[in-house]
Amino acid sequence: MVIKVNERIEKLTREVLAGNCYPTIVPTEYDRTDIFLSEHEKNGKRIYEYVTNQEPVIFRF
Repeated sequence: MVIKVNERIEKLTREVLAGNCYPTIVPTEYDRTDIFLSEHEKNGKRIYEYVTNQEPVIFRF
């Protein structure tokens, strides 16, 4: 089991060092009605929308 985990970490390390783990930033448009939300609600909603709008980079590991 330990060997498999170490192999996965090694593969991920190679991907990171090769620069293959950095996502392409996808612009996110926010709802204009967010100005009516409290600061905490607006920040939480915008973080959620931004993160869910981005494409994942690593699918296999």
